[in-house]
Parts: sequence; C-alpha cells; structure tokens
Amino acid sequence: MIRFVTLLISHSVVLAVGFVLGVYFLPILTAPESPETAVLQEKAQNARYTAAFNRDLRGSDFLHWGEGTVSISPEMLVHQGRLAPSYCQVWCISFFLSSFFIGLRLFDTI
Repeated sequence: MIRFVTLLISHSVVLAVGFVLGVYFLPILTAPESPETAVLQEKAQNARYTAAFNRDLRGSDFLHWGEGTVSISPEMLVHQGRLAPSYCQVWCISFFLSSFFIGLRLFDTI
C-alpha cells in the first residue's frame, strides 16, 4: 500500500510539472516568425503615440517584463524590442501605470 501511494504521488508530481512546462513552452514553440525590422519601422512611422517598455519597473519579474518601444496608430500597435515569453495584455490608457496590481485596483473602481 505504501508503494502504491508513493507511486501515485510521484507520478502526480511529474504529471503536474509536465503540464506546467507545457503551458509555459507551448506559446514559445508555436510562435510565428517575427516580422523584419524594416517592416516594423515602416509601420511605426505613422504612429500617433509612442511609449517605452523598461525591464526595471516595479512589478516586473523573470516571467513578466518588456523592453523596447510601442508605437500606436488607429490601425495597429507596433512593438519593437523584446517581451517575456508569457501571456500579455495591452492596456491603452492615458497615464503611466507602474504595476499590474495597481491597474487592477484602478480598473475595479472605474
């Protein structure tokens, strides 16, 4: 009985670790090729707004960070730089938001 419980626990842990790694690596493995830099620069020329991503902001960690510039036009949003390989959301707001958690508090009150 002890052997069965030990095997059940060890196999469950391995299954859970495999699932978590799969959720993390699947977007990386299936990501499309990035467009050429010249194409991005051409699209960014017509931007109405620009912003910069800085990796050293409060709230950034090894899974959630970005570096580079974002150019926003009525038709598209162009990012030139690097982003962490994780799920990202883009919030187009008119003020500086230093942390995801601050944003959650603000948007709960709006």
